[in-house]
Amino acid sequence: MYDEICETLPDHPKTELAAELLGVPPAAVVGHLVCLWLWALQHAKDGDLSAFTPAWIAKAARWKGDPETFVNALTQCAHKRNGHGFLEDDGDGGLIIHDWSDYGGKLHMAKAKEAKRKADERAAQRESARLAALGQPDNSPGRPPDVQPNHPDIPEVSANVHGRLPDKTGRPEDVQTNGADVPRMSANVHPKQNRTEQDKEKLSEAKNNNAPARARAAPDTVADVVALLASLGVAPDKAAALCVEHTEQEIRDQIAWQQLRPKADNPAGALIAAIKGRYKAPPGAQKQAERDEADAVFRSQQAEKEALKAQLDELINDLSPEDRAQIEQEALGKINSLQRPPQGVARAAVLATTRRKIAAHRYHIEASILDA
Repeated sequence: MYDEICETLPDHPKTELAAELLGVPPAAVVGHLVCLWLWALQHAKDGDLSAFTPAWIAKAARWKGDPETFVNALTQCAHKRNGHGFLEDDGDGGLIIHDWSDYGGKLHMAKAKEAKRKADERAAQRESARLAALGQPDNSPGRPPDVQPNHPDIPEVSANVHGRLPDKTGRPEDVQTNGADVPRMSANVHPKQNRTEQDKEKLSEAKNNNAPARARAAPDTVADVVALLASLGVAPDKAAALCVEHTEQEIRDQIAWQQLRPKADNPAGALIAAIKGRYKAPPGAQKQAERDEADAVFRSQQAEKEALKAQLDELINDLSPEDRAQIEQEALGKINSLQRPPQGVARAAVLATTRRKIAAHRYHIEASILDA
């Protein structure tokens, strides 16, 4: 996606004033502005920078100097005629890109329009395939209706496909045909208007199956996500709106990634901007996901190990005194035969594990996950 750059930007009074405030040539200011605008197309699509710190804005613009100085220069380079710099206050203490809707906003509107056109085209293709599967003609827009076949067993009908023609007053009147043997066509012969109840049920089921996942999300799941967002400082009404526009997984991913991003002055606003903008995973997210997965596997193994220990302890307790004494003697013999037998607490732990291993082996229970 490309941003629209005005040809007067290099010589604009705001550009020259910003260059004077920053102590750099106007061409350098143009370069920093272009970098900032291109970054905003991906990460601040509505032009709202209130969720980002000056350091983040300066980094997006590739400014290497003091971030506060850079942001102040873009804000204070206001032209006398309109009173706004390249950045302006949104009235709530945040920053927005001046006139963003006239430039970046138009690009996103065009992109959304193109996406809708493609979606409508795919829907039309699915409808054509469905009609073909049901053996019905496809009279969708852009395709001619099926031609009436010239067959001796099929009488000709001198009327349009709906069997009705307008009279002189503009009201539709039934078409009168010549000849008693010619039947009158039904006024409702369009395939979409003549579907059977079974066809309607199939179409309704297909639409439900193709609906977005968030539309089929359980109400209690949405309530959980809203509560989670509210616990992070997001207003309940905004949290509910986010759940309508975004899937649960998208929201939970952005919440997890927020911890890996630079700390924002307004964490809730930064989170909302990240969810709306569908920000990409920050560096380190993959490694964090791998660590979380490894931790989950470790916890699962520990739980399995504890469950097996409890099972074996219960088995040993249910044995006769003679069998328990025999297992105890065998376990003592094993740890005493070690080159450096453990002592104290370590000895008790190793003895318990050895006792369980002997019992598991004797009763054919898989015990490979137990500690050695």
